[in-house]
Amino acid sequence: MNSEELVAHYLTDNEQGMKNLITWFLNEVMQKEAAEQVGADKYERTGSRCAYRNGTRS
Repeated sequence: MNSEELVAHYLTDNEQGMKNLITWFLNEVMQKEAAEQVGADKYERTGSRCAYRNGTRS
């Protein structure tokens, strides 16, 4: 669901729409924080990677 669909859903169904909007926003924030902490986006390979995102370690 993209941001336009979330806003449209919020305008038509305030209670469920607000839950969806907050869930989407918090997930976006967590994804950005994870990428910042790891030093790479999801599935990105870099030499400066500090950690793994999918919970596996060698």
